[in-house]
Amino acid sequence: MQTEMSVAKNVGSFQELTELGAKNAFTFGNKDWGNMSLISNPGAAGNYAKVFDEIGHKGREFIYLRSEYNDNVQILTDKNLPLYHYNQGEIISEEVGLRTIMIQSDGIITKQPIPIIMAVGDCAIVVVTGKDRNDNKPFIAYIHSGFQGTYLNITTKTIKTILNNYRVSAYELSAFIFPYIHGQQYTKKRGHELLESALQEPSWNDFLVESYGVVEIHFGKKIMAELTNLGITNIRESGLNTYEEHQKGNLFSATYEKDKGVDEGARFAVIASL
Repeated sequence: MQTEMSVAKNVGSFQELTELGAKNAFTFGNKDWGNMSLISNPGAAGNYAKVFDEIGHKGREFIYLRSEYNDNVQILTDKNLPLYHYNQGEIISEEVGLRTIMIQSDGIITKQPIPIIMAVGDCAIVVVTGKDRNDNKPFIAYIHSGFQGTYLNITTKTIKTILNNYRVSAYELSAFIFPYIHGQQYTKKRGHELLESALQEPSWNDFLVESYGVVEIHFGKKIMAELTNLGITNIRESGLNTYEEHQKGNLFSATYEKDKGVDEGARFAVIASL
C-alpha cells in the first residue's frame, strides 16, 4: 500500500507511519538543507537542531547510524545505551545543544523514545513497529537496506531478532518503507560482483530484470516480499523514487548524481522514533 507525504517548512512526514506508532520526519529540498550526513559533514548538526525545532521535538539527544553496509542488527536498551555512549562514541555539538550517539550498524531495535537518524540517498529505510506483550511496551526497528543489505537479508534478520526477543507475532507487526530508488533508474551491468551473486540466487529471480547485459535491480520489491513471507500483512511504502525526486530537487539520489556528473552531496535525513 502506498501513501502520501505532507511537507511543511521543508520537513516531510508520513501520516500513515505516525498512525503505525512512529513519529517521523525527513528533510525535503536539497538546496535548503544541503548534505545531512554527519559522516561527511559534521556541520549538519546545526540543521538537525533546526529540524527538531520544526517538528517540535524537545529532546537534544539522538542516535545516528553509521552504515557498514552489512546485516549487523543491534537491540538498544536502557541498560546498554550508556555503553554505546562510551564504546561507539558521541558528538556533542555545544553550539546547537545536541548530543549525537554514533552507532555503527544498519539495524536498530529499541523501546527507547530516542530519535534514530540516517542520511541516505537511494537505499531504503524500513521502519517496523509493534508491541511486546511481556511488558506491553511499544518498540521500533529502523533498518537501512539498499541492494547489499537486501542481499544480506537484513530485514529478515531484524524481524527474526524481534520475534526471538519480544513476545509478539509477525502478524502483529507493521512496516513502512521510506523513498528509495527503483525501476529503470537503478541498474548495473553484468560483471558487477554483487549482482552476479544475486543472479545465482533463486530468491532474486523475480527482482532482477536483464536486458542486453544491463540488469534492473528491484530491491524494494524484494524487501516487501520478505516482509510478506514472514507473515507481516500491514506493509506500506511511500511510492516515491529518490532518482525522480532528485530531478525535482526534493530528495537526494547518489545514482542521479553519478548519471548526471554532478556532486551536490545533499543526502537527506530520515528520522523515526517512538
